Amino acid sequence: WGDFWIDEAILGGTSFVSRLAVAPAIPFTALWGYVQGWMWFFNRKGKPKDGWLQWMTEFLRRHHSMFPSKGLVFYPEGTRSQTPFGNPIKHTGLKAIYNLGWPVQVVITTNKERFVNERKCCVGIGEQLVSSVSDAIWPQQCTSADAFVEAFEIAWTSTWTAAYSAVACNGLVQRSRALLPGAVQGDGRRGSHVVKARVFTVLLIILTVCWRRWSAARSAARDKTR
Repeated sequence: WGDFWIDEAILGGTSFVSRLAVAPAIPFTALWGYVQGWMWFFNRKGKPKDGWLQWMTEFLRRHHSMFPSKGLVFYPEGTRSQTPFGNPIKHTGLKAIYNLGWPVQVVITTNKERFVNERKCCVGIGEQLVSSVSDAIWPQQCTSADAFVEAFEIAWTSTWTAAYSAVACNGLVQRSRALLPGAVQGDGRRGSHVVKARVFTVLLIILTVCWRRWSAARSAARDKTR
C-alpha cells in the first residue's frame, strides 16, 4: 500500500479510485478518505456487464465534480503491483479519461515496496526513491481513443525505463520535500460543502447506531427487572 502514501505525498493530495472491498481492511483510513474526497470507492460486483466504459466515464465525472480542486491518481493496470514494469494496461479507464477530455501524465516512482511493505510489515528508513514524469498527453492531440491509449502506452514504457535505468540514476536531482516540482498541493477548500455533508451523514449514522444500542440495552435491563 506504499503507492497510496507515496503518490499522495509527491503529487500534492490527489484522489484515488479504489474498490469498496478495500474499506473493511482499513476502516478508519477509508472513512476519512471518503469524507475528504481522496478515495472514490466503487463496487466491482455492481459494475454493469455492458456499458462499462460509459459507467466509468460517468463515475469519474461525478466524483471529480464534487472535488474539482483535486487531481486523480489512476492505476491503469487496474490494480497495484510490485512486479517490475507493472501489469498489462487495461484500456477502459484510459478511454473513459479520453471521453472526459482530461490530460494524463505517467509518474513512476521506484522502490515503493521497500519504503512501505504491508505484507512484511516493514518501513524502509533511508530508502532512495526515484521519480520519473512523462510529458502530458492530451486527448485533443489524439485522433481517437485508441490513439490516446497507444500514446499512453509508449509514455508508460519509456517512463518506467527512465525511472529504473542506470542513466536516470546517474542524473538524480535531490529535492528537499516529497512534492514533485510542478505538482500543486491541494488545499481541499473547493468541495468543502461535500465534505461537511459527508461528515454530518457519518456523525448521524454513528449517533443512530449508538442510540439504537443504548435503547436495546435499556429495554433488556427493564425486562430483567420485571
